[in-house]
Amino acid sequence: MSKNNSEIREPEYKLPASNQEDDKENISCIFSMIVPCCMLLLRSISLFWFVYSIIALSQTSNQDIRDTCSGSNIWISLLVAVIGNGLAILDNICGKKDENGKHQQNVIIVGINIGALIFATVEVYKTCALDNLSETIIYQLQFWLIVIVYSIYAIILFVGIVLCCCCACEESKTKITDNEYLDNIFTDVNENDSKTITDTVSVEENNV
Repeated sequence: MSKNNSEIREPEYKLPASNQEDDKENISCIFSMIVPCCMLLLRSISLFWFVYSIIALSQTSNQDIRDTCSGSNIWISLLVAVIGNGLAILDNICGKKDENGKHQQNVIIVGINIGALIFATVEVYKTCALDNLSETIIYQLQFWLIVIVYSIYAIILFVGIVLCCCCACEESKTKITDNEYLDNIFTDVNENDSKTITDTVSVEENNV
């Protein structure tokens, strides 16, 4: 009775290299470039706005605004915004830094600036201010401040959502590709097993 000396080797399979990590790195790189550019733009606009706001506050008094619109606090809101912006500039220059040398935001100053922005938004869209103060430099400074700041925040939020969606799509595509490849592996293994069983049966019949 002859023996079958042939060795049957199991096929080796490797999953295809996934570029999911590379895609995530590219997305992170794009996001890390966009955010600093937006922050630099915001700081430049803030410095320009800061200087002109001080000039406007020195040329116009709160009483002048109240004579035109008695219920308006837009001059005070601009003053609060200037104080918050000045504190932010000082914090960027003299603020604390971490071990890597990166600037740490002061929570109190951030809260003051957010409050000043909300205060300015309320004052700008009061009916009296819209009707009687829209041509004044005080109103224009406050109006363009909230438009620019909200626009930059909206752009950052939009870019973040888009990048997250792209990352999710790439991850989904990678999972589908891997699942299809695994299905092909199982199909090949089943075919090889069936072929091996058939060959074994044939050899035994011939030996008999």
